[in-house]
Amino acid sequence: MRILLVMNVCTGALLCLISVPLILRWIGPNLFYGFRVRATLKNPDVWFDVNAYAGWWLLAAGLTGLVASIAFALVPGISLDQYALGSLGVVGAVLVVGVVFSIRYLRARDRG
Repeated sequence: MRILLVMNVCTGALLCLISVPLILRWIGPNLFYGFRVRATLKNPDVWFDVNAYAGWWLLAAGLTGLVASIAFALVPGISLDQYALGSLGVVGAVLVVGVVFSIRYLRARDRG
């Protein structure tokens, strides 16, 4: 359980760390890192706006993952499977919601 807890905390921290350059608009259009879709890759203004927005969701996923992994570890009698699935489920849910909202943000920006 401790090894999984450390891995989950490190993963949450990593998500937080990689979100910061996106939020601060330090990363320009590239082929490896960011919210990479056709609309963002062809227009730097769109790239920076959408990646900053998506970066906030990535930060939320990282922080939520950190808190959830610690909270689940404190639950008395939780099995390793329950801990792993619960932690993954929480982070996965925030990531999915973040992607959906980031796509909606991109579409609204394109219309606007």
